Amino acid sequence: MKFIKILLKFLFIFCIVFVVYTLVYHYQVSSSRGIEFVDTFIPSDAEISKTASEQGVTYEVVKTGLDEFKIDKEGFYIRIDKIGLFKPVVKNVDPRYKEVYIQSWEVGVSHGKFTALPDQIGNVYLFAHSVSNVNRIDSANAWFTRIDELVEDDEIVLYYEGEKYTYQVSRIYTVSPTATGVYTGASSVPKITLQTCGPPRGSLSSRYMVEGLQIGIEEF
Repeated sequence: MKFIKILLKFLFIFCIVFVVYTLVYHYQVSSSRGIEFVDTFIPSDAEISKTASEQGVTYEVVKTGLDEFKIDKEGFYIRIDKIGLFKPVVKNVDPRYKEVYIQSWEVGVSHGKFTALPDQIGNVYLFAHSVSNVNRIDSANAWFTRIDELVEDDEIVLYYEGEKYTYQVSRIYTVSPTATGVYTGASSVPKITLQTCGPPRGSLSSRYMVEGLQIGIEEF
């Protein structure tokens, strides 16, 4: 009899916990449905409901001329030797708000909000501006202008919180500006995606995508 009472008490507690968990889960799912990425990287004025100043977003400009021995070991950087790129990465930039990501480009490359970080299993999504004239890369903050020079097996390096992550280019393709499904942090393996405007360089008619798989991690 005592055993039955204990069992019934256990079942009662289990049912309460299960009901609470179910309610919380459904609330989180319904809340997340409000997040949409409409025309993610070139939103119209009507789609931009907040500016950088309204969100309280400010970015500190970091001096150029970086190398592995001068960077903040606890910072976030991207390095691609083939195209002479070594820039800070601004973490968690919301691509829905044009003023926000344009301001982040004054510092460096943007890391997409809601996507993975280098120390996580998933897709590290980075995006930046490009222009048709390579002589305007610095003045236009167009850090991804030359990523169309990359080919499969080229290396991309990220520095993040004391670790050096190396990726090997595995796929190059283009998509429509409205193909927002490519913007994701989901991946069963650690990988990176670079995105910019083009082709041709700087064109708003398409998006140029470079993906790479992680092949190494080491301390620096």
